[in-house]
Amino acid sequence: MDVYELRTHRKVASRELDGDDMTCPGSITATESVYSRISDPAVHRLLDPLTR
Repeated sequence: MDVYELRTHRKVASRELDGDDMTCPGSITATESVYSRISDPAVHRLLDPLTR
């Protein structure tokens, strides 16, 4: 996740965040994408230190 300052559009931080769904599909093709949900508390843990 890239975080930008709203006023200047300057990149403030770049963080990686794992999804909450830790299961994998049995198989996928090269043209498919795999998505995972991210819980609100996980996003807050990631972003809270940047807002202080």
